[in-house]
Amino acid sequence: MGTNHSLMPKDLPANKYQKYLNAISSLAILAGGIFSIISWLQICTQECAATHDYRLFGFQLEYIGMIFFPVLSLLHWGAYYKKNLSFMAGVMLAGALGAEIVFIYAQKVWIGQWCPLCLCIAASIVITSLAYLLSYFNHYKQPLPDSKRIKMALNLPKVLAIVMALITGFSIASLGLAKVDELQAAENSIKNSIVFGNLNSKIDAYFFSDWHCPACRQLEPKLKELVPTLMKNTRLTYVDFAIHPSSLNFTPYNLSFMVHDKNKYLELRDSLTQLSSDTETPTDEQIEKIAKEQDAHYTQLNYSEVALGLEYFKTLATEFDIDSTPTLVLVNEKTKKGKKLYGVAEITEENVSQAIKILKE
Repeated sequence: MGTNHSLMPKDLPANKYQKYLNAISSLAILAGGIFSIISWLQICTQECAATHDYRLFGFQLEYIGMIFFPVLSLLHWGAYYKKNLSFMAGVMLAGALGAEIVFIYAQKVWIGQWCPLCLCIAASIVITSLAYLLSYFNHYKQPLPDSKRIKMALNLPKVLAIVMALITGFSIASLGLAKVDELQAAENSIKNSIVFGNLNSKIDAYFFSDWHCPACRQLEPKLKELVPTLMKNTRLTYVDFAIHPSSLNFTPYNLSFMVHDKNKYLELRDSLTQLSSDTETPTDEQIEKIAKEQDAHYTQLNYSEVALGLEYFKTLATEFDIDSTPTLVLVNEKTKKGKKLYGVAEITEENVSQAIKILKE
């Protein structure tokens, strides 16, 4: 593969052997792309399903395959018109071979069972690589001047590039292949779905409150005045910290509004606050009524989503050692420096702005 000549050279005599190799390469690349799509659609056996729990630096392997094979196909066919593209295809194949060594090892040792689709994709890469290698030898056997043959054989930079690609593919797969932590992924999903404000900010703001806390209710109107400042400068999360057990009855509805009705959340939060003054046990009918009044739609969360939200709130309360409400925590994600503001007296526009300014430095 490491030559100045295309692995599918148009300037060589068109013999059947070369045509067969070209056809085999094309079919193997096409098959690899199709198998990747089937894997992405999860049209697979139980053995295949186990491999979907693994990621390469967080990316699904199916997505990588659906990018790899079309690019390889373009290089493969483009080599008819530009010779160096065949070498680039060879580099890609070498890297893929190195990665497949790790993937096959993972199936054998980590997963303990074979995924038929994954093996078919690996076979596609192996067959294409062998076809390319045999194509090179077929090219090498053609009648060429001795000087040109020696130049082909001693083209060390390209040979080294192929070897390095193989090692690089193996190394990347070894370092990046890992089983996804489904619980952590779900918690991250909840975390990201209920955050407000400037998502690019390095400062996080967490407002801890209880639905039946008198001081929290007193602060709510002032908090709305602080929201523009918080939204502009921080990633804002409203955290339910249940001092009164009955406050937990409002958390599923609060989570739903944060996830599904972000644009109307402040108005819906006001309505929830008012409802919490009237009852300790809100009903779906009451929630649907206040949602309708705000031109929103209440979407019921399933049990696992609510449980993950509660667990996330509990984790935050433990992390920041919260023991009372209302409390506003501001923290710089990078420096880990932070500021806590307690109660109506401390959670003011002046104190919040000053804390943000200091944490930005």
